[in-house]
Amino acid sequence: MPTFNNLDDLLSQINGSRIVQLRTKTQEVLNKKSRVDSRPNPYTQGVSKLAVRNVIIGTDYSNVVNNQLAKEEKIGDFVPEAQWRGKGRRISKFLVEHTESHKKYLAILPKTDKNNFSITKSVYVDNATGLEIDSNLLKEFKAPKYDSENQGTDKIVRWQVIEVNNIVGLKSGTLIFEKS
Repeated sequence: MPTFNNLDDLLSQINGSRIVQLRTKTQEVLNKKSRVDSRPNPYTQGVSKLAVRNVIIGTDYSNVVNNQLAKEEKIGDFVPEAQWRGKGRRISKFLVEHTESHKKYLAILPKTDKNNFSITKSVYVDNATGLEIDSNLLKEFKAPKYDSENQGTDKIVRWQVIEVNNIVGLKSGTLIFEKS
């Protein structure tokens, strides 16, 4: 199996849309105080989230939303607003870039369950101790999440972008990317 140290090299081997296994490591954004009782956040060095999920790459966001609109017997006339208020641009079939920060992102369509929630296996780790944290302990320190409401669909299309620097692994068939 070919293994790549550079994500761009692996992506250049892929034609069309593809289901891949994506592994990421991100830093959780936590409030300084609990939303429940204003206690200070005990995770002073932050928390890392290690996640594994199956996603589709190489798809077009507007096509996916318009296909969902058609399934719901609605007019498929969705045109997405410019990403990041006009500061985003597509640089390849798979990647988008923020024009000011120049950060690159992989555009993904996550696999979802019957309730339309992204299927992700996640582990949270306290950066200070290296120990795993129960995700329930973090809820009161996280900001609430909001769904996209401007697609016009009854079933929300769970489109996401993942910063390339946060991708630690990607597997597509026999092609493997491992961040060194």
